[in-house]
This record gives sequence, structure tokens and C-alpha cells, in this order.
Amino acid sequence: VPEIREELYRKFVSLLLAGDEALVTPVPGGVQLRSLHFLAGGGMLLLDFSESLAGSFPGGTTAELEFIYFMVDNICYNFREIKKVKFLIGGNESKSLAGHIDLERPFFPDFSWLGDK
Repeated sequence: VPEIREELYRKFVSLLLAGDEALVTPVPGGVQLRSLHFLAGGGMLLLDFSESLAGSFPGGTTAELEFIYFMVDNICYNFREIKKVKFLIGGNESKSLAGHIDLERPFFPDFSWLGDK
């Protein structure tokens, strides 16, 4: 049932955004998920974040990529039906988080970002 799966995705993303006090996560404080939608035909999950994501993002290419792949890799690893993730901010497409990485296209997982560094 799609509604049940989307609620499961929502809970998982909420856990990623909340982080863990014992671990460092690349999520700026105060970021909230507005909505999400799974497009089964393309295996794509749309994540719509509050405007605070772009406004409070620390900036830098590495910081943007760490946030993006933290979300994409964890979601795609845990939910095999999701093949790619697209980010929206405030219900709209955005060119970037802090001016470096193009958000107008969906992201496929790159599990090298999950490796030990």
C-alpha cells in the first residue's frame, strides 16, 4: 500500500534528520521535511524540505555533497525500490543548497560516501 510505504519513508527520513548525539551528521539544525512522494514508475523519492535548509546551510561543495549523499545513500540502501532521490526546497525546485551542487536533477546513490574516512 503506497500510503503505508510513504509513512515508513517519512519516519526514516525524520530519523536521519534528527541524527544521533553520539554521531556527527551532515544535517544543519532545524531542517524539517515538508513532504515526500514516491514515484514508483521511476523509482524516485521526492524530498521537499523547509526553506530553512537553504537558509541555514553552512555552504561549501563538500558540505553539500555530504548532506545529499547522507540522505540518498541511506534511503536507497534501506529501501531497494528507491533508485534515486530528488530534492525540493519549499515545494519548488532549487538550483542548489548553497550555490555549488545542482539540485535540478535527481541523485543516484554513491555508496563511497558511506565508507570509513
